[in-house]
Amino acid sequence: MEVSIIEKILRNTQTVEIENSIAKQVGCDIYKDNLSLMAGFIKEEVENSQLSADKIEGYINKNKEVIITFGVNFLEKSKPESLSTGIAITYSIYLIYLKEKDEKELLEYLKRRRIPKPQKLLEQLLRIETN
Repeated sequence: MEVSIIEKILRNTQTVEIENSIAKQVGCDIYKDNLSLMAGFIKEEVENSQLSADKIEGYINKNKEVIITFGVNFLEKSKPESLSTGIAITYSIYLIYLKEKDEKELLEYLKRRRIPKPQKLLEQLLRIETN
C-alpha cells in the first residue's frame, strides 16, 4: 500500500470534518504537521487491520456522525490535550471490526498493532455507544 493513498484519506473532506468535530467537542487540538510522516504510521495501522483503504475511506464517507459520536465517547474520560490526524481512520477501523467482525478478530487486530493490554482496550471498545 502506498503512503499517498493514506495521505489522500487524511485530506478527505469527511476525514478532516470528523477530526475537527471530535477535537472541538473534546476540547483539544489536532496535530496535523508533517502529514507524510503521520501517513507512514497510519499506513502500518491500515495494513495491520487487513482492511482495504477503499473500505475504510468508504466507511468514513458514509458514517461521519457515527465516527464522531464514537470518538467523543471513546475520549470522554481521558481528556487529551491534543490528537493526531488519522484518528478518523483509527476509529473507523475499530467501528468496522465492531460492526462486521467478531470480538476475536478485533482482539487479534489489537495484538497485531502491539497495543498494550489489548483485552482491556477490547472491553472498552465494546462498551462505547455510537448512537
